[in-house]
Amino acid sequence: MSYLEIEQTIKELERQGKFDQHVAPIDFEHAEIVDENFDYFHKSFKDKFKRFFQKIFVVNPYSFFKNNVENKVKVFGRENLKNLGACIVTCNHTNMCDCLAVKKALKTRKVKITGAPFNNRNSFFGKMMNVGGFMPMGSNIKGTRNFQNALQVFLKNGFKIVFYPEQAMWPGYEKPRPLKPGAFHYAAKFNVPVLPIFITYRHTNKTRKDGTPIKFMNVHILKPINSDKQNEREKAQDLMMQNEILWKKCYEQNCEKNFKEKLC
Repeated sequence: MSYLEIEQTIKELERQGKFDQHVAPIDFEHAEIVDENFDYFHKSFKDKFKRFFQKIFVVNPYSFFKNNVENKVKVFGRENLKNLGACIVTCNHTNMCDCLAVKKALKTRKVKITGAPFNNRNSFFGKMMNVGGFMPMGSNIKGTRNFQNALQVFLKNGFKIVFYPEQAMWPGYEKPRPLKPGAFHYAAKFNVPVLPIFITYRHTNKTRKDGTPIKFMNVHILKPINSDKQNEREKAQDLMMQNEILWKKCYEQNCEKNFKEKLC
């Protein structure tokens, strides 16, 4: 899709209030099923050896380029990571590579990025996503059970698990959208805090050849949130409500002044 098509689609979805709909068509043809046999841990020596070199020579250089050259990522709020162990991380989804910016912000190897099973692609790019920490959700009931078991293991081992609770990626969209309860359900279920992250942009008033506006990422790490609710469903709802408030506040405080009237 061209930038103009993306922009028009987003405007129409926004007008209809369909904030969880995907902007671009989903490629199911090249997706591999995530079932009960999907390997989230890669324990074999052969796997570890291969993935180590793929990470060093492919994933890390690509991440460096995207974060430091193309998106010029700046991170704010790292003080909120102090003494924070395992948690569910939430982030607005506005760029195909915003997961790389989040990983840079968190500054730890113990990060997993969750996503829809159709992103488990049977391609070189898909394999490199997995090497970089991508953790696809299950394609079916048994796959979902496998995903939840892996999620629990990673949390017990101190990992930070990233979710995109808006559900769909809206390229370049800067306002917070309504949230889905999944990420907060897992935070309540496994009794871990939620770390909200919100991405804003620095505008340049320049465009690329395809018309895409050139703007750079600011990653805001907000204060971790907990809930004293005892009921799991109520706890998840409380966490989601707190997250929405923090995202909205971050957006209002940090969206560019020159664009605030237009975007807010």
